[in-house]
Amino acid sequence: MTDPNTASSPHSEFSRPLALDQVIDGQALHMSVEANADERSALAARLKLPAVNALTAELAISKWRGSGIAMSGQLSANVTQTCVITLEPFEEGVSGTIEAHFLPPRLIEPQEEEDVLLEAEDEVIEPLPESSIDVGELVTQHLSLALDPHPKKPGAEFTNGASDEPGVSPNPFSVLKGLVDPDS
Repeated sequence: MTDPNTASSPHSEFSRPLALDQVIDGQALHMSVEANADERSALAARLKLPAVNALTAELAISKWRGSGIAMSGQLSANVTQTCVITLEPFEEGVSGTIEAHFLPPRLIEPQEEEDVLLEAEDEVIEPLPESSIDVGELVTQHLSLALDPHPKKPGAEFTNGASDEPGVSPNPFSVLKGLVDPDS
């Protein structure tokens, strides 16, 4: 994936750079982002979806651990996915939580053996860039993680052709029988 730390990555379909000097100690910065039609089309291609119909996110951004940045919020999207059972497209609402933490690289990776790393048990801490964070790319990555990897259209059920009768073993070719055109 594209690095969310780059201000204007040439590969970012949905770029919303946030200058780090906008985040002030003691004040949460609230940010709303929304993808336009061209960005949604490019995101659909990147995420291998028939369409991204809507994508918005509401974020709270604040200073964290002195020199770091914390982001939290919610994303909301409407996407068209392809059902893994019927192969038909269908629309689905997607929502997800966004949590991200950034610290200067010197606090994440030791520069010398005596440097102490800050560790968090359940958090992934990203290196803080020098000037800006691409919030749009961060939202895109969280959308990617929120998508169902095996989307099923509502009401679609997989049938394996097995009989419900006790003692009758299923014929593995019975599923194929329904796929053959009887008029050919």
